[in-house]
Amino acid sequence: MGQLIKRLDLIQSELREIRGRLDEIEKFLFQTQKIAVPLPESKLLQLSDHLRKSFLALSSKGGESSASDVACITGKKRGSEARILNLLATMGWLTKRRNGKHVVFAIKEQKQPKTDQDAF
Repeated sequence: MGQLIKRLDLIQSELREIRGRLDEIEKFLFQTQKIAVPLPESKLLQLSDHLRKSFLALSSKGGESSASDVACITGKKRGSEARILNLLATMGWLTKRRNGKHVVFAIKEQKQPKTDQDAF
């Protein structure tokens, strides 16, 4: 029982350290860059965290980029980022077009986007 508690404490400590590092990375990515977001914050708050981070990363790339480029910013794998960007496109937040072998996502002019719960 004592060993189990020690291991759980160690895991909890490591998770806190990882969370701190992730917070530092997030601050570096989103505070050092001047991100021109074409939406008011209240609209962005309609998105869940993982969708909002991908949207802001796309915005930091000038509002138009591929899933690979956005994945480099967010630290996610390209496939995961492509799935998120496709979901944002389905929800009406982004447009997408094919450019050779690559799909390019762009921030769409917003009127009344859906929330991420409406996409399911």
